Amino acid sequence: MAGSWPTAFKRALLYHWNLLFVGVSGALAILSGRPDVVLPLAGAAEIAYLAVLSTNTRYQKLAAALEDASGKPQDKTPSGSVEGILRTLPPADRAQYIALADRCMQLRRLASADVAEEALGIPDLQLQNIDRLLRIYLRLLHVRCTLDRFFATVSETDLRRDLERAQARLAALEGESADPSYLDKSRVAVLDTVATIEARLKNHAQARRNHEYALLELERLHTKISGIAEMGIDRQDAASVGREIELVTSSVEGTERTMREIEDLAGMSVEAPPTATASARRPVRGGVRA
Repeated sequence: MAGSWPTAFKRALLYHWNLLFVGVSGALAILSGRPDVVLPLAGAAEIAYLAVLSTNTRYQKLAAALEDASGKPQDKTPSGSVEGILRTLPPADRAQYIALADRCMQLRRLASADVAEEALGIPDLQLQNIDRLLRIYLRLLHVRCTLDRFFATVSETDLRRDLERAQARLAALEGESADPSYLDKSRVAVLDTVATIEARLKNHAQARRNHEYALLELERLHTKISGIAEMGIDRQDAASVGREIELVTSSVEGTERTMREIEDLAGMSVEAPPTATASARRPVRGGVRA
């Protein structure tokens, strides 16, 4: 998400601690009896603070995200529902999922004779497997987008720089001749910092592997689901479509296990969407679904 200087400036200016600083500075200027000295110093500090924050790229992105979030209307749709997940996706991903779901809906309508043609005769179980594949695809999109946001806020370069700094501090402590109890406490603190940063780097590397895996599986599933839908829409025989559904469904069992592990680690969940086979059986009145 691209940040902007005016948004970052406004957020920095209205930050509650900054407003407190301005108020306290004004009060001190009055109480000190030397506003000609206190106010210029406070003003210089305020200008420096606003200049540093409003021109910082990472702060601009954070300010833009907060501004977007504050401007969105709140609703009661569960965040783990299909609708809730779709709202969190970028427009391109959301459009891609909806287009894929629409193709599958066409296949279901053909399978259930919900058109003025002969039904394909695909069993309900196989149609339910289509729902399962779509659900996995949505979960993968959700994981990939969540990891994209993670990488936007956590930099591996910054972590490695922090680790080098902590290790350098630890090495410096070895050569100091201060009070032994102070050195021991300092060494414990720095060692804990090193261990924490190393754990964060390990987590970052795992997140990178999960991201690459999600990208590969998204491409594969999109191709497979599109191919299955197109086979049905082209009126190929139900046996061929069914075999392809079974092959793809059996191939995603490992994907589902991996997805559950990633979601557990990231604290994410996606509710099962309503089965489309049930909606495909609803009666049609005058060409419009009842």
